[in-house]
Amino acid sequence: MPRIFISYRRADSKAISGRIHDHLMDAFGRENVFMDVDDIPPGVDFRTHLQNEIDKADIVLIIIGSKWASILRKRRNNPQDFVRIELETALEKQKVTIPVLVEGGMMPTQHDVPERVKTVFPYLNAVAVGDNPDFRHDMDRLIEKLKQPNLLQLIPTPLPQPVHLEKKARHFPITPTVIVLVLVGIIISAALISRLGGNSGNSPPTTELPNQTPTTDLPTETFQSNEAVVTVKVPSANLRSGPGTSYSVIETAGMGQQFNVIAQNGNANDRWYLVNGDNGANAWVASQVVDINPEEALVDVAVTIPASSSGSGQTAPQSVSADFPVTCGGSVTKTFPVTSKECYFSTNSEQAKTISLYMDPSADSQCGLSIRVFREGSPDTNYIYEGVYNTSTWNSGVTIPSGNHVIEVAYLWASSDVYGSNTCPETRNFSVRIE
Repeated sequence: MPRIFISYRRADSKAISGRIHDHLMDAFGRENVFMDVDDIPPGVDFRTHLQNEIDKADIVLIIIGSKWASILRKRRNNPQDFVRIELETALEKQKVTIPVLVEGGMMPTQHDVPERVKTVFPYLNAVAVGDNPDFRHDMDRLIEKLKQPNLLQLIPTPLPQPVHLEKKARHFPITPTVIVLVLVGIIISAALISRLGGNSGNSPPTTELPNQTPTTDLPTETFQSNEAVVTVKVPSANLRSGPGTSYSVIETAGMGQQFNVIAQNGNANDRWYLVNGDNGANAWVASQVVDINPEEALVDVAVTIPASSSGSGQTAPQSVSADFPVTCGGSVTKTFPVTSKECYFSTNSEQAKTISLYMDPSADSQCGLSIRVFREGSPDTNYIYEGVYNTSTWNSGVTIPSGNHVIEVAYLWASSDVYGSNTCPETRNFSVRIE
């Protein structure tokens, strides 16, 4: 059974890549399919881990959506970009590398990809996987090709070897003419020194040359680069429309993703960086969830701070009282990728509470809501994370420590194929109460 590595970008093809992953696991087994940075153990160098996983793989699928080429083009000179690492490693190790075109994606040109792979990758034969209603048919065809025994016997095109130019010393022939010219030069130099030096060969000139302007060293100005890059150091980080948790989430980023820094806001205890997000829009990310390089970079301070408003595809955050009971209500819509409603609250001490959820009933038991409560700034630390199906009410005990927290409610399906179902209501109304 072949082992398959799936390379993709969250901002480009997260939803359909998840569906591809699920179908490949059904066909080849969970242990034979590696997909996400979420599978990387904490505290492990993601670069080394990705290279090791590709080394163990037989086939590498490069999922290419409509934004894949433009994002890589911006980051093709960034050696820390995880897609670049995956792409270069797969071709360097001569793995069977298959581009998979999804959601309008097209094969990149030589100008889109890193220099190391530009003579190979743009010319690989790609397969296309469409969305509904073609998804199942295209996936069955892809799985059939991946199971062909002669696929692993293919000899991939090797990358060109780096060119090392050997510097050779240049030798000039010594001829009688060269010797005569050297002697003439020595005689002329001696005559000039004698005329300028006066009577004593070691004493300074007694007269200054006319019209000679004293020279001074030109000032040397030291420049410090203000180009900085932040790297996400947690499994999931929110990129927001403004510098603070009261702003809406524009997109999320996974561990190892990198962004160019435009500006900053705040102080050492609460600093936010304005970055260029994967979806092309500027967004803010908290310094606690990223590393900045270089640390001494001069980053401009943002002069204009946006008013709090909803981000693209998101519902504006709702601030709720710190006094219990806390109530968070609203609605979420059946869209892909998933949108969510977030409400914010805080406590001064640890609280043992009961959390309850009410939602509009659905005739389809596959359609539900996910509910999550977590500490703001550390989305990977959940106090509760539950999927609720086939019921209109649900409750559970939850212990909430002191600090700032988030309630997140999102539309949920039992499987990726339910998204195409017409039996799921387009909108689900809900109310969450913690007391």
